[in-house]
Amino acid sequence: MAILQVWEQRMGNAYSDLPQHNNSACDALFGVLELAEAIFLELSPQQILANFQRVCRKWRDIIAASMPIQQALFFRPIGNQGPLQFVESPGEQYGGSWVSSLGSRCLFPIHEHVLVGPLLLLERKPGRAIDRPEASWRQQLLTQPPVRAVTVNVGSGNVKVDGGLAGVTMGNIWDATHLCPPGSLSIGNWSSWKGYSNEWRNKSTSDALKALKSFKK
Repeated sequence: MAILQVWEQRMGNAYSDLPQHNNSACDALFGVLELAEAIFLELSPQQILANFQRVCRKWRDIIAASMPIQQALFFRPIGNQGPLQFVESPGEQYGGSWVSSLGSRCLFPIHEHVLVGPLLLLERKPGRAIDRPEASWRQQLLTQPPVRAVTVNVGSGNVKVDGGLAGVTMGNIWDATHLCPPGSLSIGNWSSWKGYSNEWRNKSTSDALKALKSFKK
């Protein structure tokens, strides 16, 4: 936290002064990419996405250029196995497992996007902010690491969503389900996924990324 504390001292109540972004010391500090990234990594993913990237173009560019931050925000994948696929195996705890295209098991636990539950519970009449094709949330991955395809259960039927080599995104899920009748939907084979809510809201982005990259026990 040392870097963040120094920054706050220079800013003198940083959180209230951030939107002004007119402090020369702050400008100098954020002119060094490594220092700026270190500061942002001490903030929660939610703070970065909802508030800090909106302050100015420089901050938005720094956030967009940082691989660790983009991974914690679900914009860039972790791991190098490519999107995972579910392989059924009745004898296993969850009825199967998520593996790479080469058949190797994923080393990391699969975390679901913090908003996937609310997205599936939404009435199918979105607000303008949700339905905009250019909205950045649409590019966020459904899971980290990404999965290639999922099946969304809709009443007595289902819809398959294939994200291809990039993996399934939140936008893919919305496009496939927003015309479905109002009501709760669910994703098949996600019982082994882990939540990300605590890391998203209460942990630093650095700690959130550590949780995403922790090896399975």
